[in-house]
Amino acid sequence: MTRTSYSGDIDWNRVYRRYYQLDQIEDRLERLLIVPSDVLFCGFAEIASRLSSRHTVHFMEYSDAVAEAARREFPTIARTSRGNILDAIGLDTSPVVMVVCRISAYWQTEDCLRRFLSGIRATSRELVVVDFFDADRLEGGRVLGNIEFSNIRRLASVREGVECDEQRPTVLLAQVQGSYPLADDVNAFVETRAFYRQQELVDYANKLLPDYDVSVEPPIVEKDPGFTLVIRRTKLATS
Repeated sequence: MTRTSYSGDIDWNRVYRRYYQLDQIEDRLERLLIVPSDVLFCGFAEIASRLSSRHTVHFMEYSDAVAEAARREFPTIARTSRGNILDAIGLDTSPVVMVVCRISAYWQTEDCLRRFLSGIRATSRELVVVDFFDADRLEGGRVLGNIEFSNIRRLASVREGVECDEQRPTVLLAQVQGSYPLADDVNAFVETRAFYRQQELVDYANKLLPDYDVSVEPPIVEKDPGFTLVIRRTKLATS
């Protein structure tokens, strides 16, 4: 059975516990955070709940069903809201922003990255963390975490219409299909996801965010064919 990706038909918190190393993801993010912080978080709701033991977390989720499940299952999260991070990034004043666990795979139009980075520039941040799928590793038969995706193919190449013509990142769109089998059900899906190139992102972020240090680290989700973009305010990066 093929389902709509983030509909109420799937218990995503149950899926994530089964298929992802949540302890490893939590530890990785805590090492980036360093000190207790106010955090605007997009990603797995259980990770937001775990971080809430040390940080004040605003969990934002695009899906009504997933946001409602988070409110019900994880009451320790300081605030849970339904919204698009691309709309909220320029308004929310949290010093730390974490958009992880593949949220950027849905940044599929030419202005998504520009909107996100412009939002960082609009409100001073101490730390921004985003993980991406890597366009240079886009090929058939990849294994992403514990899930095998097949039928990966290039659908389009979209050039960003941005301020810095010489640093325009390429967005590659690919169709992926896979499944999350559980004991009593098989949650299959077909999706289009966005893939980005590491160096293009670094160059573009450096151009738009001159007061920040931009670096690339391994993926947040272990074994993903991706990378993590870490953006720190310069004074913190050099202190």
